[in-house]
Amino acid sequence: MTQMVPYEEKVNTFRELLERPAVQQQIAHSRRVAIDPATTTRMIMTTIQLDPKLLDCTPQSVLAAGITATQLGLVPDNTSGLAYLVPFKGKCVLIPGYRGFVQLMWRSGKINGLVVVNVYENEESLYDPSADKQVIHRPLAPSKRGAHVATWACVKLIEGGAVYEWMWAEEIEAIRKSAPGGNSKAWRESPSEMWRKTVIRRLFKWVPSSPEIQRAITLGDQADAGIPQNLDIVDVPAAASEPTGPPASLADHVEQEPAKAVGLNDVLEQMKEKPDKPAPKLEAKPPETAPGEVSQDLAAHRRDLAERIAALDHPSCKVANVR
Repeated sequence: MTQMVPYEEKVNTFRELLERPAVQQQIAHSRRVAIDPATTTRMIMTTIQLDPKLLDCTPQSVLAAGITATQLGLVPDNTSGLAYLVPFKGKCVLIPGYRGFVQLMWRSGKINGLVVVNVYENEESLYDPSADKQVIHRPLAPSKRGAHVATWACVKLIEGGAVYEWMWAEEIEAIRKSAPGGNSKAWRESPSEMWRKTVIRRLFKWVPSSPEIQRAITLGDQADAGIPQNLDIVDVPAAASEPTGPPASLADHVEQEPAKAVGLNDVLEQMKEKPDKPAPKLEAKPPETAPGEVSQDLAAHRRDLAERIAALDHPSCKVANVR
């Protein structure tokens, strides 16, 4: 029989993993937003606590999804609309949000205008793919517009021209039903934004974009199709094997490198583990001759010195006193 792990114990396990120096350094190395690793960790922990089903996912998949979001420059908080961490079949899936796609597109520097609009049944609208201005739409107030019938988007390119995309409500609904996160909190509480995100993701496939946008589109397509995202696996070393201070570099944690580089922190840690050895005592060296006797070397030196003094008294060595 499977033993149930208490909720608090699961939360503490995830928190301990996220706060390890190796994981903090990976977050710091990969982030593209002006948020420090500690804040990113708190956001991920808040997301996990808001959706307890994430606690049933493998820790590696949650960490990989969170770090991938920071690589894209998106905060995975499940509330801002930038990125979502969604549990699916025991693993965490990263789904970029509507606002995340918009932010990535503006950041790419490829566009100078973006419009995404939902169309409702009582509103006047016309879609003509052959026209230069493909969509004519006159929106109404929420109390008068009726049910959702379509969503359209237009991107104005910085080099000139525009790209349009139109999707009917039934097309968007079919995508929602097939997606693993189709019944997620985002779809339940913010369906209008999810309609926009679905259209934007399709539109961006036809627009010059950046590698980050292409990565986000691929992640969204994989999530919709239930295909493994194959995120970078985060290798979390055991806590006992980690130094008390920050590692010198990520290379210190790569398993294929058998020899670990020794840095200043490593030396300091070794000094702490090994107490200083007492200085050796200097012992007096016993004399080679008995007391009162003179060594042969000293006697020879005395004789040489006496001969030099006697030579100074020789007449040839005296200097006349010149007046």
